[in-house]
Amino acid sequence: MVPQIHDFLIQLGKQGIKLGLENIIQLLKNLGNPHHHPRIIHIAGTNGKGSTLVALEQLLLCSGFSTGSTISPHLVKYNERFRINGAYVSDDLLIEAYNSVCIACGIDPVTHEDIKNVSRIHPTYFEFSIAIAFVLFRTNNVDYILLETGLGGRLDATNVVENPIACILTKIAEDHQDYLGNSLSEIATEKLGILKKGSPLFVSRQHIAVSNQIRRYCTEHENPIYAFGKEFNFLEDIEDEFVMLQNIKIKIPKIGLRGNHQKENIATALATYYSVVPDSETIDNKSIAHCIKSLKWNGRLQYLKNKGCNILLDGAHNSDSMEQLINYLRDNHQKDRILFAIGWMKGKEFASVLATISSLDVTFQPLSNFMDGSESGDRVEHFLQKQNKEVYQTSTVKELLKRVSTGKINKFDLVVIAGSLYLVGEFLSLWEVELKSLEEPIA
Repeated sequence: MVPQIHDFLIQLGKQGIKLGLENIIQLLKNLGNPHHHPRIIHIAGTNGKGSTLVALEQLLLCSGFSTGSTISPHLVKYNERFRINGAYVSDDLLIEAYNSVCIACGIDPVTHEDIKNVSRIHPTYFEFSIAIAFVLFRTNNVDYILLETGLGGRLDATNVVENPIACILTKIAEDHQDYLGNSLSEIATEKLGILKKGSPLFVSRQHIAVSNQIRRYCTEHENPIYAFGKEFNFLEDIEDEFVMLQNIKIKIPKIGLRGNHQKENIATALATYYSVVPDSETIDNKSIAHCIKSLKWNGRLQYLKNKGCNILLDGAHNSDSMEQLINYLRDNHQKDRILFAIGWMKGKEFASVLATISSLDVTFQPLSNFMDGSESGDRVEHFLQKQNKEVYQTSTVKELLKRVSTGKINKFDLVVIAGSLYLVGEFLSLWEVELKSLEEPIA
């Protein structure tokens, strides 16, 4: 990305989070309302949004449709936030959209000074990014828009959309309580705010109380609801795994995404797909199986090949997603010696879930300074020591990468890097620079 754009966005990011729709409504109006699109699928939830989105995206692409998708946060490059037909946009396309949004804000895209006689809009980083996304999708005339919320739902900038053809709620868990509420019920209420009159809602597996709350809400507001475990399911028998959608049985021989929790995300994506695509244009079971098998999603249980030991990256950043990661390690690396490199953003709490890792052969490596707002390595180290974990002295991501790439940690079979998507992104950035290219994930 062009350095001056990067610097401008960093300045916007320093303004912090500001929930509400006033800014984005005016900004999009100035742009000619590019969000007025006939086929938008709006996705909210705490965990699994990206995996569900990429599965649905691939199903639509395999069916011959064009797609525009939003992703946040990005891992390595800002361009990743804007996907056209499954690939992030080029710098040229991004610059063109950036210029349009700047002018709509009353900002000169070159000097970043106010444009005379134009009312100035002061967007947040996320509002500016969502405006760029809608401009890109209009420019590319996509058939479907897959819109991932940033934070919450009700007051999220993406909630400017008026008539989504479907809404999705992935797993709701405790996260961002300072903005969304201190209970699962309060968080769910914020997420449900994306629903519009008549929009069908597709719901991944939820805690029972949340599931009941969602169903009551949909009944009261007359929104059709299709929930995992009731209206659709992922089932297993002795030989096969398959998704069951009412009377449709779809055999799934292999999922490209790792982890048992991905099965509910795949099922949710499939249920939504059959709702938004006309029957005459859906692909056959064999094509669906091939599509699901080929799925990839960087930073989510992603392996990198490395001399001596393998590296496993995962964006687990709250207790629920960390529990899924530990379950995966227990199922697939029970006998391995694991170096668990971990760091997290301030305000996160992993105490209860990290206590369950005792059945694995794990040594922790606290990491620090990977992002503004990340918890200090000393505090992470102290936290782990209080839990009687085996802990190395705090390191930076760059120092860890040097030890990994020079084979100085060969006593371990696996290096796990988790605790924050920003941490995973920092590692991938350095991996790309120092090792020249990202390695392909293990098949």
